[in-house]
Amino acid sequence: MQLIIPLKKARLLLLAIWATLAVTGFTVEILHYTCTFESRPVWVDTFSLSYEDNVPTWHSTCLLFSCAVALACIWSRPKSERHGHGFFWGVLCLGFLYMSLDESASYHEQMSLWFQSTRGIFYYGWVIPMGGLVLALLLMFIKFLLVLPAKFRWRFFTAGVIYVGGALLMELPLGWWVDKTGSEGNIGYALIDGVQETMEMLGSTLFLIFLLQYFDERPRSTPVTP
Repeated sequence: MQLIIPLKKARLLLLAIWATLAVTGFTVEILHYTCTFESRPVWVDTFSLSYEDNVPTWHSTCLLFSCAVALACIWSRPKSERHGHGFFWGVLCLGFLYMSLDESASYHEQMSLWFQSTRGIFYYGWVIPMGGLVLALLLMFIKFLLVLPAKFRWRFFTAGVIYVGGALLMELPLGWWVDKTGSEGNIGYALIDGVQETMEMLGSTLFLIFLLQYFDERPRSTPVTP
């Protein structure tokens, strides 16, 4: 039996899940810091956007892995069906595969141990090497973006800007806040981190949707008749 989900329904489902997790995450954070509880309720740990190993983290991991799978499917197609440049599709596939692993294991945060003397917006020092890496990748992928149809070029770019804006740029005000307050256990941290995680989920959600659209609208190879 083959299960086929129409692209429109898949898009609505992915966006609905993102909106539900975003609203639920912010709600539990606000209730956590504005209401008095004898101990931290289990639903805070389960749906908080600023905690790890919970439903939002699992969903983000699944999103990134799904993007890697979609990229692998495009990468495996004939050259005429992916506008060439198999190397770049492969790099994206492997990159998202690593990102899905990092989302669950938080390897990038261990880089901050290399920058323990940084303060202010660079309190989380891992943003320094990652910022350089993102800039280098952007320069490397310019040629790839230019060969894509304009519609998908700007869709992929928009999804990337949203994701990087959350994952990297929002880490700057988050680091500044922690350096200023000396703590991650406050509502200010929770709200800033909530915006960060929401942007990451939205960026990866949109990218997955656009990949599915690209795969659906890709040019088909002309079958060879015997």
